[in-house]
Amino acid sequence: MALKVLFDISALILISAIALKEFRFSRVSNQFKKMNLILLVFLTIITFGAYIPLWFLRQREAINDLHSEEKLYKKTFILLLIIQMGILIVSLYPIIIVALGYQYIINNKDMLAGIINNLEFIIRLVTLIPAVILLFQALKVRRIFIDHFNDNLKKDIWVSGLFTFIFHIFYLQYLINKQTKN
Repeated sequence: MALKVLFDISALILISAIALKEFRFSRVSNQFKKMNLILLVFLTIITFGAYIPLWFLRQREAINDLHSEEKLYKKTFILLLIIQMGILIVSLYPIIIVALGYQYIINNKDMLAGIINNLEFIIRLVTLIPAVILLFQALKVRRIFIDHFNDNLKKDIWVSGLFTFIFHIFYLQYLINKQTKN
């Protein structure tokens, strides 16, 4: 079990390093960055959703350069990234307890069961906060796209609210890939 905890921690460090490298070195200018949707889904899954605020941070300058009164704020996504990393670390707490040794668990199983149940409830509740905020930010980007492409450039580009709600950044990245191709 200690090996699993060590593996989980090393995987988190590796994931964080990959995500930060991707974030730091991919932006050359304020232009949108094309990204393979499969890679985007993969990064989101292996970082347990922590890549979503990184994606917003990565595309924020290009989005804010579009002609719209609405803008994205860097502090929002940095705070959400910190919250998501905190949730991830706290959710590893039961694994760490198991790694400490089975004797400790046997001696304190009632107390530990209560702590784990409370942690699960708190984690589920706190996880909703970043999810809702990120959904509103995705819908805000949709409005920025509509302002820019339809109102300012007079292009007739359909930006679906339903697709944005369901597919979130994956749909937005699809639109970015489609527009950068043209």
